[in-house]
Amino acid sequence: MEKAISAGDIAWHALPFTWQTELMDESMISGSIGLSQTLDRRFGRTTTGAKMTDVPGHTRGLIVPLAAQGVKFLDIGVNDASTPAEVPPLFLWKDPGGPSLVVMYHHGYGGVVHVPDSDVAIAMVVRDDNAGPHTLAEIQETYATLSGRFPNAKIVPTNLTEIANAVEPHRGSLPVLTSEIGDTWIHGIASDPVKVARYRAVARLRQEWLAQGKFAAGDATDVALLRHLLLEVEHTWGTDTKTWLDFDHYTPADLAPMLNTKNYKVVQFSWQEKRQDLFAGIATLPVPLREQAQTAIRELEAAPPKLAHPRAYPAGREIETAHFVVSVDPKTGAIRRLLSKKSKREWASNDHPLALFSYQTLSQQDYSRFFDNYVVSDEDWAKKDFGKPNIERFGAKSEEWIPSVAELQEDEDDGGHHLLARLECNDSEAQRSGRASFPQKVFVEMMLPKAEPVIHLNVSWFQKPPTRLPEALWLSFHPIASDPAGWILEKSGRPISPTEVVVSGNRHMHALSKGFGYKDDKGSLSIETLDAPLVTLGTKSPLCFSKRQPDLSAGIHCNLFNNAWGTNYIMWSGEAMRFRFLLRA
Repeated sequence: MEKAISAGDIAWHALPFTWQTELMDESMISGSIGLSQTLDRRFGRTTTGAKMTDVPGHTRGLIVPLAAQGVKFLDIGVNDASTPAEVPPLFLWKDPGGPSLVVMYHHGYGGVVHVPDSDVAIAMVVRDDNAGPHTLAEIQETYATLSGRFPNAKIVPTNLTEIANAVEPHRGSLPVLTSEIGDTWIHGIASDPVKVARYRAVARLRQEWLAQGKFAAGDATDVALLRHLLLEVEHTWGTDTKTWLDFDHYTPADLAPMLNTKNYKVVQFSWQEKRQDLFAGIATLPVPLREQAQTAIRELEAAPPKLAHPRAYPAGREIETAHFVVSVDPKTGAIRRLLSKKSKREWASNDHPLALFSYQTLSQQDYSRFFDNYVVSDEDWAKKDFGKPNIERFGAKSEEWIPSVAELQEDEDDGGHHLLARLECNDSEAQRSGRASFPQKVFVEMMLPKAEPVIHLNVSWFQKPPTRLPEALWLSFHPIASDPAGWILEKSGRPISPTEVVVSGNRHMHALSKGFGYKDDKGSLSIETLDAPLVTLGTKSPLCFSKRQPDLSAGIHCNLFNNAWGTNYIMWSGEAMRFRFLLRA
């Protein structure tokens, strides 16, 4: 291997693999470059080129940390079945703060582009997944094809760093893009809420440790952790389910006996194997940090909540604290009045509820519409990758349920006011038929501290039957907010306006590093989502790809779980879960 590296036959690029950037904070993107920099130091190289393949797009938040680590060029090769973003084939992607990155963007893993105002062309030639290196015949065919296209050119085999260096003098002639692109595969991350919540807990601790000087981004301690932790954000979350599973066992009753069969066990093992990457990373930490991470993971475990001294919450009663006036809908458990005393601003009403829980199922018609809008390949694998073949035979329907309050309690102590709503979905026919698998118990907790203007929101569920039929669970925020320009999203530590996403980027769905907010001349509202980063704008569906701008007047919906993908991600979940939010106004 070392001889091959010295001869230039083997070369690395700056990134370890294709990740879903929106799951990462800025320091983690920076720290990840430490892996290639370790090799650079060992072999006397300076790596400036990078590549990600398959995932159709990424957030603008990666520009600053990559540029700060010396990365000049990023190649993005889009999955053949996915709609590519409408961006130039070669452009300068610029952060509003100034740093920039040259990006080559093409449909398919490889592509060819001419650098404007130069005698340079770039040919990115990549084999399909898991195919290994090119054969001699394939290499000869590539040379012949390029010679035919560029008859007077000298063809030079090279690496991504040499490409980056060749393009660098021509930055000034490239079109400039300052918009967000986003990731049109991002809905897959909500398929494993346990893994994501654990990962986010450790990622937050890592930021704290960096701030406290426990270690530095990209140093030996950090690289040892990231060798494993980064695998949590790699874009393949398990085996190829279209290869291992059938298309005949979707409902809870049909799925249950299959879980102990060989192929289903293989698939489930692959999901658990991916979860274990986080624990392998924790094991590399110094003992005090390791124990801190283990404690944070244990604190995520869901348990049915209880109030210390519960009493019935009277319908229509308003709770007044030093900071807020709050009222809860006795039918849904959502906030139907939120008055900020500081700004004297009303944020919620019956028509504009906050923290509204809902359960959704999807139909074949939903997938057909998604295929028409997004999937651009007629290959058999494409429909299986992005869809759920055969679900119409098992009663899949496009429906939504808003559970009703079964019990609503309150309590007050020296710390503040507490509210606890227990919700139930009262549709025994839907559950008996197998077309819906909503949790038997759902709790929405609210804690209003006396000491600070914040509302702690917890949502938990228990006794949820696993199903392969497509479903999604949501917590929606629909504040009284009329100006679309007032919304802001935080992605990879950077502010993004929902209205500045390119055409055919992900305009309707985002994963947030911290949360989202709204601000106008009358006040501000922010929602921090600790465990569930995925949100949709306006449209409440994991299959909401559209070239149109989102209708923000319909609110923002936090996706707690969905299994809408057909491969690559988790296909069912029956685990108890808890999700935490912080609301400030």
